[in-house]
Amino acid sequence: MIHDECIAAGCDPDNGPYNNAQMDAIVEVDMDGNVVWEWRFFDHVVQDIDPKKANYVGAGKTIADYPGRINLNLPGRPVKRDWLHCNSLDYNAELGQIVTNSVQGEFYVIDHDNTFIPSNPDSSIALAGKDLTPQGTITSRTPDYLTPDDVNTAVSGSSNPAKFLLKQNHPNPFNPQMVIPYQLETAGEVQLKI
Repeated sequence: MIHDECIAAGCDPDNGPYNNAQMDAIVEVDMDGNVVWEWRFFDHVVQDIDPKKANYVGAGKTIADYPGRINLNLPGRPVKRDWLHCNSLDYNAELGQIVTNSVQGEFYVIDHDNTFIPSNPDSSIALAGKDLTPQGTITSRTPDYLTPDDVNTAVSGSSNPAKFLLKQNHPNPFNPQMVIPYQLETAGEVQLKI
C-alpha cells in the first residue's frame, strides 16, 4: 500500500509516511488455482482520526465499540511493512470459522461460512469484504484496546490492577485446551473470564 492509500483509509498523517505498508489477507483457492474467497484485514478497519471517512468510529463512540475491526492507528504501532504479521491459520468446519494470529499477540476468529457462497466466487469475495455487523466481521479476538478497567478481580473488596500483561494464547482456540498466560503486579487469587 502506498502513503495515499493509507491516508485515504484513515491512517493518522502524523504517523506517516506509509510507504510499502502491508496488511494481511486470507485467500482461499479451489483445486484449479482459482480464488474463491478472499478476506482482507484492510476491509475491516476502524479509525478515530478522520470523521469524513466511512470507517470513522462515529459520534460518542470509541475504537472499543468495534471489537470486530482493526484500529488503523494503534498507539505506538502505525501501519507499516508486515504490520500484523499473521503466522498461523486454522479452519473449524463445525463452526465455519477461521482463526489466525499475529506475532503482535492478538488472535482473530473470522466468520468464513457466512461470507462464503458456494460456486459464486465474485459474491463470496464481495461479501467477505463487508462487515456483517456494525461491530465488524472478526467474531472474537484478544483486544488491542484492553485496559485495567476491563479487568475484574474476584477478590472481594479489591480494586482493578493498575498494571497487567495478557500474553499470546497457545495453541489456537480450536483445540480442546488452551493456555492464556497473564501477569499481574501482585500475587493473589485470580479468575480470568473470556
